[in-house]
Amino acid sequence: MVPPAFKFRPTDRELVKRYLLPRARGENPFPGVIAEDDTARSALPWELFARHGLGDEEQAHFIVRDSDDKKPGARQDGGCAGGVGTWRKQNKDELCFRIGGETVWCCKSNFSLHMGEGEDNSSVGWVMHEYTIAAPPCPCNVRICHAAFTGHGRKRKRVPDMMGKKPGASRRAHKPTPWCPLMPLLCLHVPGS
Repeated sequence: MVPPAFKFRPTDRELVKRYLLPRARGENPFPGVIAEDDTARSALPWELFARHGLGDEEQAHFIVRDSDDKKPGARQDGGCAGGVGTWRKQNKDELCFRIGGETVWCCKSNFSLHMGEGEDNSSVGWVMHEYTIAAPPCPCNVRICHAAFTGHGRKRKRVPDMMGKKPGASRRAHKPTPWCPLMPLLCLHVPGS
């Protein structure tokens, strides 16, 4: 497991070399570092994060195992469970890395989460990057999904109104005051006391 304060921010190359390629070859060199969730590609991000205890995080990575009949990198737009949102494909990049004397080709597809109906359907600020191995052929069809809240989009909200909230809950999320090393000193002397 990764320590709670550790921020997991691998580069594309590190993600492919250390996590995706070994998993596609049936190995798991770092168990527990990236959560496994086969529904990550069709889940609402705040529900996915809550399911894995990542409620306040802004981003996370997930290993997704595909069925054997799917062609790597073939995903298009996809609906979310419950039909309340759609992951829309924005673009696809082909990445090439030299890893251990071998050339590895990957696809990195970028999606944004859209919610609403008709003309009101727009991005809510969540993106998902999907990494798949295109070559060499690997025995396991897996991908890594990186979901993140960017805050970009016309209706940007970490959790849209009435989604994933309990009845009567505040519409505004509580943000804790950031800790500052000078805070204890500021509390030592209060003028006028």
